[in-house]
Amino acid sequence: MGTPAVDVVVSSRGGWRPVVTALRAQTRAPGRIIVESAAGPDGLPEDVVAARPGRGIAAAGAEFVAFLDDLDRPGPGWLEAVAAAAGTAPGEGPDVIGWGVLTVRADGIVERVDLPPVTAPAGRRPRPGTAVRRAALTDGRLARDAGATGIARLLVTRRPAGSVPASAETGDPLLVSVVLPVRDAASTLGEQLAALAAQDYAGRWELVVVDNGSTDRSMAVVEERRRSLPALRTIAAPGARSAGVARNAGVRACAGALVLFCDADDVADPGWISAMVAALAEADMAGGRVECAVLNPGLAGEEPAQLPDQGEALPFARSANCGIRRSVLTAVGGWAETFAGGAGEDVDLSWRVQLAGYRLVYAPAARMGYRLRADLPGLARQKWAYGLTGALLYRTFRNAGYRRRPWRAVLLSWLWMIRHLPDLARRGMPRRRWIRYAARLAGFAAGSLRHRAAYF
Repeated sequence: MGTPAVDVVVSSRGGWRPVVTALRAQTRAPGRIIVESAAGPDGLPEDVVAARPGRGIAAAGAEFVAFLDDLDRPGPGWLEAVAAAAGTAPGEGPDVIGWGVLTVRADGIVERVDLPPVTAPAGRRPRPGTAVRRAALTDGRLARDAGATGIARLLVTRRPAGSVPASAETGDPLLVSVVLPVRDAASTLGEQLAALAAQDYAGRWELVVVDNGSTDRSMAVVEERRRSLPALRTIAAPGARSAGVARNAGVRACAGALVLFCDADDVADPGWISAMVAALAEADMAGGRVECAVLNPGLAGEEPAQLPDQGEALPFARSANCGIRRSVLTAVGGWAETFAGGAGEDVDLSWRVQLAGYRLVYAPAARMGYRLRADLPGLARQKWAYGLTGALLYRTFRNAGYRRRPWRAVLLSWLWMIRHLPDLARRGMPRRRWIRYAARLAGFAAGSLRHRAAYF
């Protein structure tokens, strides 16, 4: 027996055409499309039913009815996923189904991620963002004991009226863009620019350097390297509150269909661009390998886990070494601009990409020399920022599998800190290790309070 039929009711304020177009492109066709409008929608196709507000469900005939707003843009597999969650036999399965919604701002940047829990109490009335079993409704209201389930994937994007469709922003297919945010990096930037000038990529590519409010010689260093990088452009983002803001500014300025990201204190391998382009030929986003041995002799033990070994429910590509299709980046709302301290936005983007149905791969041949913080204050600030964002990531993605540490592990971590407190008085690695762990644990605690989500 197949999955149940699903009708779709669109609550419209006049902009029903884009959502109806998206419904026609579904991998599973809806039973009926019903548009609710107070003014009475003009120009509806013959197979689309018009209804007054609140009366759309009366025009439905399928076992399930799904509700959308006319600002919603369902992905191609949305209805198929809803039908699968509904069950395979009449009367079986949940009475209410919710799904993940990605809301973007008028400028196309992600504003909010809403992922429903796998199980949750149902509301009393149907609303956009849910599908309901018609048999569970009485006078348009659900029974108090109606069972609900959630699809913890981003199946629908809510875009402002009049925004440019993501599919229209694909970029030049023969051009690769590299975005490099810079802030007070004069001491290391020259090495990265020299490494980019030595790339072996045979195709066309450009470098967009984003000045994120530098007060040192960073931009002078860029100008000194301009002759070795003929496709170099610089833009200013002086008011950028986070690395995500700077990267989004760079994306708006660049023109390539593929966009690669690196940092000003690292050093790219000569084959970095070539390896990234090869990985993106069969994927939507790629994360490369970060290596600490060359730039950080003696600190190899602090090398970050590579993408396949991160231990999370979903992997993530580090912002210091990643690439993505421009159309995919646009579709998921770009880099989040709410993560302070240059931490967490790469996890957030990688998870949004995968939860929206796109493919992230590991590109081990795309190697990046990764520079660790040598000074202890800088190390402490970095680890504090990493800890601070943990609660925000947990609050956003906990219904999709992002897990906090077990309380036993939290307790053991703090006991270790107390036991090793004398390491602060010891020079070298013992002191560095204690500061690294302490800053991150303190960040976890502060982030838990700031974001009202326990993540210690």
